[in-house]
Amino acid sequence: MVSNFYNILYTTGFETLSPSEREAYVLVTKERLYIITDSRYERGEVNETIVFSFTKEGKTVTDVIAELCKLHSVTSLGYEA
Repeated sequence: MVSNFYNILYTTGFETLSPSEREAYVLVTKERLYIITDSRYERGEVNETIVFSFTKEGKTVTDVIAELCKLHSVTSLGYEA
């Protein structure tokens, strides 16, 4: 799990985020990188390995992460401190 603005920029090349706000997280799986953010950034896929996943009303970032981990059978999750 990547949460630092500069590390998100480095891993995804997605330059639209602001370094002063917590607007996105990145979940890295064996198959894909997921940019988890809200619908302000709804643009579809950046490329075939980077996919946007959006929080929606009533769903938190944690809910989205849990769904993606279940989808990819993730059993261990690391994150930036």
